[in-house]
Formats: sequence, structure tokens, C-alpha cells
Amino acid sequence: MKHSKIRGQATRGQTRSNITQMSGQTPNRTRKNELGFTLIEIMIALAIAGILLVSIYNLYISQSRTYTVQEQVSDMQQNARVAMDIVSRHIRIAGFGQPGWTTINGTSGINYSIQVTDGGTGNPDTLNVVGCIDPPPGKLGSAAAASSTTLTLQSSDEANKFNITTKSDIFIGELENAKVTGISGAVLTIDTNPVQSGNQGTTNAFPVGANVYLVKRVTYTIDSTSLKRNENAGGGNDEVAVNIEDLQVTYTKPTVTLSITARTRNKDPDYTGDGYHRMTLTSDIIARNLE
Repeated sequence: MKHSKIRGQATRGQTRSNITQMSGQTPNRTRKNELGFTLIEIMIALAIAGILLVSIYNLYISQSRTYTVQEQVSDMQQNARVAMDIVSRHIRIAGFGQPGWTTINGTSGINYSIQVTDGGTGNPDTLNVVGCIDPPPGKLGSAAAASSTTLTLQSSDEANKFNITTKSDIFIGELENAKVTGISGAVLTIDTNPVQSGNQGTTNAFPVGANVYLVKRVTYTIDSTSLKRNENAGGGNDEVAVNIEDLQVTYTKPTVTLSITARTRNKDPDYTGDGYHRMTLTSDIIARNLE
């Protein structure tokens, strides 16, 4: 019985050995062949990854450039609209509150409400607008009787928005013009007829809260690539809108044809010409007070 058992175990051992030999492999060889990638496989994977990265980078650059151009075009459109809205509003109100005399805020010879100076071929024009084109800087704090030569405003801060030289022409209560000849606290001393000697009083009586406007002569010009506004009161030019390169004005009373050309801030290397995107807004505006 013992001999038979031993033979049986040997037979089983031999059977496993025979199976291993028949497979042609050993367990160690099988694991070794299954580990890692070949050099060629690694090189192919790196090449594919490089192509993908370059494609993603190019897509990012393209999208970023497109976004930048779109942002600049949007800014250009906004600048053009702002410039058109401001100048159009002032043209519409030109002549409102303008006095009968022609020396306004120390400048003589102002016998116009709208004046256009042609800049010549290829150059921007210059536009002058005269009138009470901005909201009133002051209101009466006390009623003014007819024949008054003084006006009391609501505060000295309001009175200080006027002076006796470059901000001296006023329009009272939508009825009557005067020149400021003196300021003390909140009180303006006025002359309603500067042609005559002495201070002439108001023709009308005015209630508390009546508006006191400042008559202005505003000049619009193009300075480099900005639309500038000058109130001719010693403060110089103020910037209205940037990246505005042309202003063209045609005036046939009472209609003003206004054209404003804007451009992008920077060049687009993929755009034709000089690389700048441009747009021109044109509008026909009726000067209501000059009809």
C-alpha cells in the first residue's frame, strides 16, 4: 500500500512537469514578457501627445486673439456711441438761452449758435456750439422782483460756479439773459443790458427755485485719436471719448449732419489694411432752437 501511494504522488508530480514542458513556458518567463512598453510604443505615444498639446495651444491662442479683437471692437462701438450721443445732445439744444449780444464770457464776435470750421480734405472738422447746453448750475434761493439787479442763489457753492469773466453770461428762469458783474457769498450782481451803462435790472419777476443757467461756447475737436471738448473758460480740453479719429460736420440750418469715425485701440495682425478696425456713425440732427 505504501509503495502504491508513493508511485501515485510521483505520477502527479510528473504530470505537472509534463504540462509545464508542453506549454513551452515557465511562470517566470510569462511575467517577464508581460511587463512595460517597448521603446517604439513610448515614442509613438509621446508624438501623439505632442501633437495634441500643440493643437490645444493653437486653439487657445486663436480663441484668445478672437476674444481680444471682439472686446476691442465692442469698446470701439461704445466710444462711437458715447461721442455721437454727447455731441448730438448739444447740437439739439444749441441756441437755447443765448443772449442777443455777441460778446459772451469775454469773447467777442459770437454771432452764431452753431459754427463749423472745415478741416480740409482728410482732416477732421471743428464744431462750436453756443447756448445753455448743460443743466443749470444754480437755482434762486430767494424770489427776485422785477427790476432786481441782484440774484440770491441757494448757496455760495452755486454762486462760485459763475464768475465775472469767463462764466459771466447767464439765463434766468428760461426767460431773461444777464451778465454777472459781481459775486458776494450766494448773491450775484447782474446787468441785463450790458450795452447800456450801469447795471440794468430784470424785466421779469422770478420765484424761488427758478433755474439760473450758464451760457457756454463749447468747441469740439479731434486731438490725435480723442474727441476733445473745450468750454473756452480757461480749463482747456476735456476728453469726451477715446479712439475717435475723425469728426465731419455739415450744417444747413436747422439740420446738422454729424459723422464720427472710431477705431480699435490696437491693431489686429490678421486684419486688412493698417490693421485697425473702424466704424463710422452718421446722424442728421435738428437744432430745435434754430428752426
